[in-house]
Amino acid sequence: MAAQRSTGAALVLLFGAAFLASLAAPSAFVQPAGTTTDVEVRMLRGAEPAAVATAFGALAAAVPEPAMAATEKELNTFGGFFAVFFLFFFVAGMGRLLTEGKL
Repeated sequence: MAAQRSTGAALVLLFGAAFLASLAAPSAFVQPAGTTTDVEVRMLRGAEPAAVATAFGALAAAVPEPAMAATEKELNTFGGFFAVFFLFFFVAGMGRLLTEGKL
């Protein structure tokens, strides 16, 4: 009986010490974006003014992209490949389900 009490007391002391150590250790969370003055850190966190994002968006929208038209033959080719690919995984999954024995 005394061994159970000492084990229980040791666990309580261990958890208490871990709790106190977690209070004394520095926090694992990142500081809020407004508390730092480092420009690189603010840029990585997305705290730069909206004008920078607007200018980047305008530049990205100004660049023309090539037309992405797919012919019916290309769509059928992709569909045939996708059907075989999907069928393989469906059969493999169904085989796994049926051989597991836990329906």
